Amino acid sequence: AGMRKPAMDLYNARLGLSVMIFLIIFFGWNSLTETQRSIYDSVTNSVFSGQQVVVVTLILALIVENRAEYTWYTQERVQTSGKAFGGLDAAVTGSFESSADSLNEGVP
Repeated sequence: AGMRKPAMDLYNARLGLSVMIFLIIFFGWNSLTETQRSIYDSVTNSVFSGQQVVVVTLILALIVENRAEYTWYTQERVQTSGKAFGGLDAAVTGSFESSADSLNEGVP
């Protein structure tokens, strides 16, 4: 893998946009498609059209794909730098190791 330029973390913005789109579709389906029943009505009555199922599935798949991209990007960054959570992992690991060492003192 080549060198990557530092990039701004846009996961929260992308997730927020995805959730907003989902809510607009969820509550405004009847306005968007000029039908009588919104997805909210379909959920309360447990009757869905094929279009509703496809659209909700696509929106949820985009949210999962967004998270997968974010995880892939951060995992690569963590592996190359050795730091996760802004360097807190080493501090936490070190404190656990020192606690374990102090508990094991005097144990044969």
